[in-house]
Amino acid sequence: MDSVIFWPAAKDLAERFGVHITTARRWVRERNAPAAVILLLSGDLGVFAAEWEGWVVRGTSLYSPEGLEVALGDIRAVPFMKMQIAGYQLDARLAKVPDIEEQPTPEEWASDFNYG
Repeated sequence: MDSVIFWPAAKDLAERFGVHITTARRWVRERNAPAAVILLLSGDLGVFAAEWEGWVVRGTSLYSPEGLEVALGDIRAVPFMKMQIAGYQLDARLAKVPDIEEQPTPEEWASDFNYG
């Protein structure tokens, strides 16, 4: 499978996945390992839940299947951004409902005007 960009050292693989060092060396040499190991090494979140398939973690960023990058700080800001959006939506709704009565049209002005 070509989805693993970086293969860690065999000793790290053996320690992380609880396999014998010989098995880990074979995985690295052949660039072949069980599918679950490859998914974990690739960082694809689909290994944890099917809905996240194609989403990848690299360093401190999350990448969507379309290539959108979201930094860790941006993810943590989502609750604040949701509150901001809700506030803007409330402001927009309130702006559509003015508290003033409707103004008369020019035709209504002419009918109210006394010509003498």
